[in-house]
Amino acid sequence: MKKFAKIILMLCLVAALAVTVAACNDDKGNEGGGGGGTQYSIQAPAASDVFTIEGLPETATEGTTITFTVTLNDPENSAILGVTVEPTFDASYDIASDNGTYSFVMPASPVKIIIDARAYEEVLSDGVVTFSSSNVTTFEKGAANTSQEHTWVFDIALDWGAYNTAFSRNTEVTSSDRSVIPADAISFEKADFPSDGNWFYGADVKIDTSKVNPGTTWLEMYFQSDNSSSKDGTVCVKVTVLPEKEPEPIVPVEKWTATIKFQVTAVETEDLYFRFEDLDHEENTDAKLAQIFWAPGNSQGHTPQYTIDEDNYVTLVIECVPEHTYKVIAGYNDGQGTVCDINFVRDEVNLEYDQFDNEFVLKADGGSVTLSLG
Repeated sequence: MKKFAKIILMLCLVAALAVTVAACNDDKGNEGGGGGGTQYSIQAPAASDVFTIEGLPETATEGTTITFTVTLNDPENSAILGVTVEPTFDASYDIASDNGTYSFVMPASPVKIIIDARAYEEVLSDGVVTFSSSNVTTFEKGAANTSQEHTWVFDIALDWGAYNTAFSRNTEVTSSDRSVIPADAISFEKADFPSDGNWFYGADVKIDTSKVNPGTTWLEMYFQSDNSSSKDGTVCVKVTVLPEKEPEPIVPVEKWTATIKFQVTAVETEDLYFRFEDLDHEENTDAKLAQIFWAPGNSQGHTPQYTIDEDNYVTLVIECVPEHTYKVIAGYNDGQGTVCDINFVRDEVNLEYDQFDNEFVLKADGGSVTLSLG
C-alpha cells in the first residue's frame, strides 16, 4: 500500500513539472511536438493586390531554413523591389533569393517578413514633367541614338518656369528591374537652355546601353527644381531592351586621296580644327564618315594634329570615296560652334568645289584644291 502511494506521489510531481515547463514555454513561443524546440512566430505581410506569397509557415524553431515564394499577380506591370526579414540580425540570417523563391535561417526570436512591391502604370506627363512623344522606348543592347557611343537618350520637358538652375538632390531616375537596366547605367543632365539665361527647361535621361541586358523594365523619372520644392513631377514608362544585334560584315570600298590646302594667314589658329564629312556615307563600309584634324598643341590634347608651314599653309591629305560629296568645315573647338569663312577657292585639280555650300566631289585619285580662310 505504501509502495502504491509513492507511485501516485511521483506521478503527481511529474504532472506538476510538466505544467511548469509548459508555462515557461508560453513566455517564448510554443514547444514543438516531438521535442523539436521552441517555436517562434513568423509574421507574413498583409494581403496585397500586387503579389501572392506562398509556403511561409506561421512558426519555426531556431536554425530552421524557411523557404517561401513571392509571385507577382501582374509581372509585366509590377516589380518586387525588396524582400527583407525584421528585426535585422547578422548576415547569416539574411534572406537569399532565387528567381522568386526566398529563404532565410530562423533566429531565436519572432520575425516579420517585409515585401516591397509595387505596380506601375504609364505616365507620359503630369503637367510639369513631360516624356517626349518622339522618344523611342525599345532599343538593342549596345545601341545609340546620339553621337555618343552606347548611349540612348530620352528627352524630358520641364514646365516649371524660369530661374531654375539645378536639380534638387531628390531628383532620381530608377529602374524597376535592375537586371535589365542597372542603376549605374542611368544618368541625367540639364537640357534646353534659353539664349538669355543659365536656367533650363529640360533634361536628358541617358542609358549606357553597354551595361543593359535584354528584358523589360519600368523607368520612373522624378524631377524636382532646386529653386522650389513645389516645382516637381514624375513620369513613368516601360522600356524594352532587345538582344544586341550581330554586327553586319564591313564592306570594303574603293578610296582615293585628296589634298586640301588651307591658307591661314588671316585667322587665329589656336584650337582651329578642320573637319571633312562624307555626306553620302554608307554604313557597314570601311569608308570614314568624318575625318578631323586638330590644332597643334590644342587644349584638349586631340590627335591627329596638323602643322602650319612657314608660308602659313596647312596641307591635309584625306581619304575620299569616288563621287561622294564631302562637307568642309574649319572651326574652333570653343564650345560655341564658331566656324571660319572660306573666302577663296583656287588651284582645283580633279576636284569640283562648291563655294556656296563648301562641299566638294573628287573626280580622280590625287585631286587637290587650295582654300583661304578669313
